[in-house]
Amino acid sequence: MGNILRDLFTGAALLVCALIVAIMLIPVLVFLSVVLHVISWFLSAVVSILLFAFIVWGIGFLYRKAREAGKAQ
Repeated sequence: MGNILRDLFTGAALLVCALIVAIMLIPVLVFLSVVLHVISWFLSAVVSILLFAFIVWGIGFLYRKAREAGKAQ
């Protein structure tokens, strides 16, 4: 009987410790969630701007090549 009670109390203590650790981790996880979302938004904006710049550069490059090809003929 003593082993059963000891196992029961040990399991209960482990559950309480896990619950306390989980509650303590909530602010950390919320902070990481916000920070990682901000970083992902920033990277998305940077990639979008770079993609737009590449498209504009590509259009200009192709226009110059077409104009040079027209002059050569």
